[in-house]
Amino acid sequence: LIPFVVWLGRYGRLPVAAFVLSLYAVGTSGIIDFGGDPLAPEVWFFNPFAWQLVFFTGFAFMRGWIPAPPVDHRLIIAALLVVVVLIPLANPLLVESSDSLRAGNQALWPLVDKTHFRPLRLVHFLAVAYLAWVVAGEGGRRLTGPVVAVCCKVGQQALGVFMAGIVLSLAAGIVLDLTGRNFVLATAVNLAGCALLVAVAYMADYFKRQPWLALNGTGIRPARGAAGPSPAAAQSHALASRPDEAMADFGPGSRIVPAE
Repeated sequence: LIPFVVWLGRYGRLPVAAFVLSLYAVGTSGIIDFGGDPLAPEVWFFNPFAWQLVFFTGFAFMRGWIPAPPVDHRLIIAALLVVVVLIPLANPLLVESSDSLRAGNQALWPLVDKTHFRPLRLVHFLAVAYLAWVVAGEGGRRLTGPVVAVCCKVGQQALGVFMAGIVLSLAAGIVLDLTGRNFVLATAVNLAGCALLVAVAYMADYFKRQPWLALNGTGIRPARGAAGPSPAAAQSHALASRPDEAMADFGPGSRIVPAE
């Protein structure tokens, strides 16, 4: 959808908004749901027509189609209220602990249905995003330190981390099924999963950098993704850069391999 939306943006923000909101209306209404299992009635947990609104909202901010909100104490208080008020009505542990909270959750369900990304989900998402933006500062200037560096590394390797997370989430579920589910065990399993995801991010970064090809005896660092120079090319470079030293090694039986 991104190329199409960018193309629509050439004709103004209104066509983009109309297209994205029309898709959202189809998704959030449940008119179209994709089956999650041909042998069962389950559907995709995240309806893509509804959830695309989250992505393209952020996309619009990045493109400048929607101006960044000001840092205003009234907006901060409003965002905090949205987040705090919804916590007891959305947290499963709290909801199950009180009949009144359970009733409130059921009353709000048409507005918070996660599968179809109902409007209150969007409001909550924007409130959290605004608070995070205020804390981080423009351009993330306040985000410094080793913890931020680790988070950035995980974000830079998002695909590898996501794929590993699919497998680790299943493994974590099996562990909890075998050991039982309580606060201590759930916390330990989640922390172990986070540590493994961080390890995956650093390992993916290591292999992408290909440090074993950094010099390769030629003084030339290959471009990322490019293969290292062949032995013949390395020898040719050595002869060109250090002719006296290279010629001193010539003796009986030595030969020059033509560069490829």
